[in-house]
Amino acid sequence: MYIGLADPEERDEWNKFVVKHSDSEFLQSWGWGEFQKSYGRRVWRFIVRQDEKIYAVGMAVCSELVRGRHYVYVPRAPIFNQELSRDRKRVIWSLFTQQWRLIGLESNSIFIRIVVKYFFIIFFK
Repeated sequence: MYIGLADPEERDEWNKFVVKHSDSEFLQSWGWGEFQKSYGRRVWRFIVRQDEKIYAVGMAVCSELVRGRHYVYVPRAPIFNQELSRDRKRVIWSLFTQQWRLIGLESNSIFIRIVVKYFFIIFFK
């Protein structure tokens, strides 16, 4: 299982996955990302795959604040394949959070706002 950036050629595959595995989550649609880009915001689209099968997708948007400051906004992501076990979702969640953190550091953001659809309670031993 690996996480990587989506290519523009994967637009249709991305949108089909979002429609199939979410409740009309337009904030993760490819078009919403393009809309954000039209306002000069940077957009990252990540896909988690294994053997060419998509397990999750998630988009992050970097917006500018005053005085050259930035923040990263992750709207209602990631969207998981509904067939995944809870343990798989935890692993994938950690892959996404690592990437979002790197985006925050790279863009010199002062915070990352992650708005999730589902809350996960993770217990540490």
